Amino acid sequence: MNKINSICVFCGSNYGSNPIFQKKAEDLGKYLANNKITLVFGGNSDGIMGTISKTVMKNNGKVIGITAQNIEQITTTSTNITQIIKTPDISERKKKMLEYSDAFIAFPGGWGTLEELSTIISWKRAELHNKPLALLNVNHFYDKLWAFFQITLQESFISKKDLDSVICSSDIQEIINFFKNF
Repeated sequence: MNKINSICVFCGSNYGSNPIFQKKAEDLGKYLANNKITLVFGGNSDGIMGTISKTVMKNNGKVIGITAQNIEQITTTSTNITQIIKTPDISERKKKMLEYSDAFIAFPGGWGTLEELSTIISWKRAELHNKPLALLNVNHFYDKLWAFFQITLQESFISKKDLDSVICSSDIQEIINFFKNF
C-alpha cells in the first residue's frame, strides 16, 4: 500500500450549473484536510478551485497553489493558502503539479481541466510518471469520457495497462483506496 501525502485536483474556476458540484467540492476538501492530504491545485480562488481550497484551509489542511504568470490577468490568485508557487507559464505549472503530487483527481471542469487531464495521461503513457488518476464522476459528469476510454481500449488505441492507472468513480473513499493500492 502506498501513502498518499498530496493530491492534485484539476477543476474549474466556475461553479457549474448544478449545486451538487460545489457540495462535492466541499466534501472533497473536508476529506483531504481530515486525512492530512495536501491539496495541490491551480491556485485560483474562483469557482470550484476556490471552494476546494477554502474548505481545506477552513478544516486546518494544507494547500499548495501553483499559478502561471502568463495568465494572471484572467485569474484571481488565492491568497489565504499554505503556499503559492509561481511559474512562468501553464506548461511549467503542470510540471510543478506533477512534482508536488502523489496522485491526481479530475473534478468536473472545463477546457483547462480537460487539458490538464490529457497532459497527465499523455505523460503517464510517455513514462514521465507512474502516478494514479481519478475522474471524480460527480452527477455522471465523466460517463461519456469514461465510455470513450473504454472504446479506445476496445479498438486497441490504448492498452489495458494504460487504463489500469485510471479510475472513474463518484465515491471519494473508493478513489483514495484505489490510489493507496496502486
